[in-house]
Amino acid sequence: MIHDSFSPDLQPNSFGRLERRLRVRSLHRVHRSLYLAAVALPLVLPQLHAQSTGQLTGSIVTQAGVPIPRAFVIATRSDSGRTPSENTRSAADGSFAFTNLAVGTYRICVQVLGSSFLDPCLWPGKPPAVTITAGQIAAIGKIQLSSAVTLHVNLIDDNGLLQSNAVTAKTPGANILIGVRTGTGAFYPVRLRSKQAGGVWNHEIVVPFDTLLNLEVSSSKFTLSDDKGNALNALAGVKVPVTVAAATSLSPIVFHVTGFKN
Repeated sequence: MIHDSFSPDLQPNSFGRLERRLRVRSLHRVHRSLYLAAVALPLVLPQLHAQSTGQLTGSIVTQAGVPIPRAFVIATRSDSGRTPSENTRSAADGSFAFTNLAVGTYRICVQVLGSSFLDPCLWPGKPPAVTITAGQIAAIGKIQLSSAVTLHVNLIDDNGLLQSNAVTAKTPGANILIGVRTGTGAFYPVRLRSKQAGGVWNHEIVVPFDTLLNLEVSSSKFTLSDDKGNALNALAGVKVPVTVAAATSLSPIVFHVTGFKN
């Protein structure tokens, strides 16, 4: 006769109870670990963030040292293929601050809307540069902006051709390219600022004094003439040398839109 040699504690039902107890203990350990992680995470994240970001401070002033308020300050990564950027505005005393810039090297551009100050990223094309280090404050000091002159270019559209013939573009007049080219070959578009009564399309760009530039106008769709009525070869491109002496202004350069080519 074969006798059952299992002890009472090791019967099949006992195995089931033991397995359930082990499973409950395991779940308790998991819950405890998750709780501890949830408590620690808010404490760890700021430290991790501080290890990958830094701060930048500085101020925007004129050549005479006068603070420039409400200037747009743009910090653009110069060591990244995607060139991400951050922006802020200067305070009443000209100061600005970036508090969470990713570690890396940045170039600093400054734009003052409605003024005649030069953006150092455009003129002379050598913007201030700074390297951001993790957890540190980089002080770039004072960024001095040079005064300049606003160049006005007016397109006179007596017959409403710019408005009615947007062609493939959705913006009326988008098929006329206007810009200035420097002696180094850099090209800066002249932006449309306003549309006035009588079909006057006012374009503006801020340019430095005492610098030889070429104003360039071209179009594959519109025909143009100068202010004296002389036909221009807009398809090949029109170049007008421009130099503005210091402390002087320049009358608007005028072109007439005379026709449209399908």
